[in-house]
Amino acid sequence: MGYLSDLVAALLRVGIVGGYHVLLHLQVRRNPHYTIQALLNLARAAWVERMMREKEGILAVQTLRNAIMGATFLRPPQWH
Repeated sequence: MGYLSDLVAALLRVGIVGGYHVLLHLQVRRNPHYTIQALLNLARAAWVERMMREKEGILAVQTLRNAIMGATFLRPPQWH
């Protein structure tokens, strides 16, 4: 009986995750800007275009440096 309930639970989990990914895929096909990653990519592209248009080289370099430093210091601990 224990094995049957484990199998049902595993199939249910796989079905839920699979269903989520199918629905997400369909939603992204309808609206490519649906996810936060897509919106952030749009914002980054607009920022780069603005920096290039306004010749803000120093500001762009400092911003990128700060982003790299933040990612370095705020990364999760490495478990060995």
